[in-house]
Amino acid sequence: MRFQFRWLFSLALVTLPAIASARQWSDQSGRFQVEGQLVASDEDKVVVRTEEQGLLVLRIDQLSKADQSYLAEKGSKSQKTDDTSESDDALTPAKPAVDTTWRLTDGETVTGRLVGFGKQTLVLKRRDSDVVVNDVALEDLPKAYAKILPEAIEAIDRVEIEDPADLEDHLIDLGTGPLEYEVSGVQLALPEGGMITLPINILAGPDASAVRPGFERWLAAQNEAVEEDERSQSSQFERLMLDSYSRMSDRSVATTGNLDSTAMTRARLMDLQLQAATAGVTDVWQVGLIPRVSYRYPTTVVVYAENSRGARIAASAKYPGWRIGPIRKLSY
Repeated sequence: MRFQFRWLFSLALVTLPAIASARQWSDQSGRFQVEGQLVASDEDKVVVRTEEQGLLVLRIDQLSKADQSYLAEKGSKSQKTDDTSESDDALTPAKPAVDTTWRLTDGETVTGRLVGFGKQTLVLKRRDSDVVVNDVALEDLPKAYAKILPEAIEAIDRVEIEDPADLEDHLIDLGTGPLEYEVSGVQLALPEGGMITLPINILAGPDASAVRPGFERWLAAQNEAVEEDERSQSSQFERLMLDSYSRMSDRSVATTGNLDSTAMTRARLMDLQLQAATAGVTDVWQVGLIPRVSYRYPTTVVVYAENSRGARIAASAKYPGWRIGPIRKLSY
């Protein structure tokens, strides 16, 4: 395959065949429980969709042994399915699986394997009479590039590019190149090889609205002032949320014909802080946490405390630097 782009996706994301039916999830103490549907998971976290609280992201190591076994079984079955689809020919590299579909503003769709949010540099130049992009002839590029190239060039150079002839004329005006255009957005590994980055503004309205907050958090995390581990955690979390939205919207379109983006606006991490609890003395409290920096996401911590003041203190100790939000008692 002549189309060469750096592969960025991690195989740690568990590919689940469909959103599972609702089940009971609990922490290791058994005192916190929530009912919800398994949406997606990776090696560290699981996304559960609940009727009352929207999407909750739970840390797998804080869940009960039964929940951990359930997730391990799901992941094992998925891995066996993926393994059987790979080529037996060692000389033929396996093509990436298609696990996500994204709708564009013009009604077209782009499918591939989800990478996450990312940036990609497109280098355009003229070679004899041809236009080449990252050393690939324009006519040999995957079809999806016919959509993102004009968008990228129009946004950066402030010109109108309606067809390949306009692109060639524009390059003639600027010289033979090379010209670099940086594109950021949702990245997919394409079935035919290589990678594509879909800018948020070319995604269909509901898709764009659902993923834009996560994209803005991801962009903020790319700042050099952000610690590397926090940047990595942000990328991992936002990729998991992208996968969750893709699964929910695909299911919604299949069943109702409409896109479902509302659940993403209520998505948050729920940290089940495990503490020693004295039966009949401490209660379970849910404390909302509001980040002070733009690259973090809303979080809820579940703590054991005798009263709301104790819950506030426990949450502040767990997340110093965060503002305390709503507090509510979960046990009665």
